[in-house]
Amino acid sequence: MASATFPGAPEYYSFDRPHGVGSSADSIATDDDGFELAEDIHSSLTASHFGAPGGFAINPLSVRTPRVSIFGSSVSPTAASSSGFAPMSAASIASLTPRPLPVDAQSQGDLMILEEDLDSEVDIRTGIVPQKPVVRTEDVWREIVKSSTGRDKALKLIQYSLKLCALFHSSVAVSTVLRRQRRGPRLGAELMVGVNSTVSGLSLARKCLILFNWLAPLSQITQPQPVDTFTEMQNKFGKQAVLKPQQPLLHKFLHAPPPVLLDLLNGVADDVSTFSKLGIVNKNLGGRAGKLADWCWFAATIVNLVELQVERGILTGMMQEMQSRLYNESMAGPGKKSEGTKVDETELEKLRKQDYWIQISRTKLLFDLIFVSYEVFELKRAANSVKTVTGLLSGVLSTYKLYDTHTRALLKA
Repeated sequence: MASATFPGAPEYYSFDRPHGVGSSADSIATDDDGFELAEDIHSSLTASHFGAPGGFAINPLSVRTPRVSIFGSSVSPTAASSSGFAPMSAASIASLTPRPLPVDAQSQGDLMILEEDLDSEVDIRTGIVPQKPVVRTEDVWREIVKSSTGRDKALKLIQYSLKLCALFHSSVAVSTVLRRQRRGPRLGAELMVGVNSTVSGLSLARKCLILFNWLAPLSQITQPQPVDTFTEMQNKFGKQAVLKPQQPLLHKFLHAPPPVLLDLLNGVADDVSTFSKLGIVNKNLGGRAGKLADWCWFAATIVNLVELQVERGILTGMMQEMQSRLYNESMAGPGKKSEGTKVDETELEKLRKQDYWIQISRTKLLFDLIFVSYEVFELKRAANSVKTVTGLLSGVLSTYKLYDTHTRALLKA
């Protein structure tokens, strides 16, 4: 038996041919019509495929074994039985046929993975939800007190908490039931004097912390707004950019948004009032500046409430539109969620969060409006109680917003 290797064939195939079948070059050359040679090669290949002694043999030194299909044979059952091959039954073939996975599923060992789980936050290999980054409360407060605004809010909470304690103490002290049973009135009076002095000091400290806040709205007015000097078509054809001339300062002030102007005027008047309390400016001028600051605060609060109401109306319309689309998608029938549905659900969640914070801001502005109304219109009925409660609630809401802002900033860092 002679052995031959096909050029270009894998290393694990070798062709073994009997000596009686075309073993010499002369026998191949003298074969006129080629039918005898074709029959010999076909018989040799067929025998090797079904385990006969001659034909293709597997190289034991090969890195891998050939992939031979048991279903791809074109040999008749008679030839197979004569060669020692028993045809498989239909049940055996069905048992060897791999069961197909669902269309939307993939297999990884013993773990079944759906495509809808690939975008989830669960680790598909371990099945464990990864832990989200945790921000400590002390880290958030450290970031809050780094800024003057954060220190102002922290002192505001302390100030109005002490005022609320003083208010509760005074209401208990004037009670006719407890007036006869109280002891040590001198100690209670001294304590209240100390609390009131602390509240006044905290109020002045807060005003000093927010000095020169008018620089922010001033920069918004004087800073030139970015203007598109050329369109995309002009840039495409290489036209020169047409620069607009700078507007005079008076023109910028006259065309500034009303909320920005109110913030600027409120900041300047509030600083003058603070300087008068520090003894730098005349008391009369400081009192007038304080009145002007209260009116500016009152007007700015109303303007901000109107803006928030308009913005919430737009958000409500967008949420209703997305909810309508999601409802129509759900009524179309059960099935896998489309990409548009996933995008709508994500955007709807974002809009709900925005609406939540708009409601928080609106509630805070309502408390500010009640507080400043007592200052502007000089209301006397339950002034101390109303101003204390509304001031404390406003400080809590503003601190809550600031806390959330710094928490999200730390999570992104």
